[in-house]
Amino acid sequence: MAIRTRAHSSRQAARRCEPASGARKPESNSLERACARVLHWLKPEQLSAIRNAAWIERFRARSLIPPDEHHLRFLVSGAVRTSYTDEGCRRRLSNFLGPGDMVQNPFFCSPGTLRVFEAITDSAVLNVPVESFAQAIVGVPWNTFKESVTATLGTTFSLLALNTRLRGMRAISRLAQVLLDMASKFGVRDSSGTMLTIRVTRTDLSALVGCSRQQLTMLLSELGKRGVLAVRAGRMVLDIPRLTTLSRLGRAGHLHPANAPLSRCFELMENAPPSVSSIEPTPRVRSAEQPARQD
Repeated sequence: MAIRTRAHSSRQAARRCEPASGARKPESNSLERACARVLHWLKPEQLSAIRNAAWIERFRARSLIPPDEHHLRFLVSGAVRTSYTDEGCRRRLSNFLGPGDMVQNPFFCSPGTLRVFEAITDSAVLNVPVESFAQAIVGVPWNTFKESVTATLGTTFSLLALNTRLRGMRAISRLAQVLLDMASKFGVRDSSGTMLTIRVTRTDLSALVGCSRQQLTMLLSELGKRGVLAVRAGRMVLDIPRLTTLSRLGRAGHLHPANAPLSRCFELMENAPPSVSSIEPTPRVRSAEQPARQD
């Protein structure tokens, strides 16, 4: 009788232990999905080698993501605001990062530049050890890989960044370009337009555009009057084709962007030929349930 009781107790204990092994599956599946979604351009064998060394780290909204020179970090979900300190020790907003973007890009950061990454929503970050990444991609040590990338592309990216800052576009065109960029990362399209899934403060938006808050308020008001922008439940809803026209006016040769009256910009927006307004960037609509892209 005692033997049967001990055997029964052993079976009960085994049953109680079963869920513990299954509890690790969701995290494992989450890591597999994150690697497939963020690193979809890798070959299966490369992806497998990286996945074995990678892990996911979660950050609460309004928390800072600390620097980590030993890992490449890719944003899996959420939104991150990135800023830097310039030579005058002033903090300047650089960009917003969305799912799939690399956090703390190790290749093109200027020496001595302090960069700050702040999660503005609850976020998940995929951490990939740099040595595992380099060995899986090209089979060389990380320092060799990093030096090769910097030597090949560093000058080109520096020139592109400088050209972007000095291109002399009017504030309305810069604002349109910033909104289009954000729509490509955080836009969800419905019958009324493309809604940004994150809330953006006017302080941040004016810093990105490079204008004062007063000027930004005036420009947003003008966009609202013309139906290019609306606010619904605290989030912006954008008219992508008309924003595209505003962002392209100077490059399309219709006007000199530095001195054209604002009213003329909106007039050209309303009467733009198809060649200017028909090219619409398609916002990348991301969802937790969206299947990973496979190349």
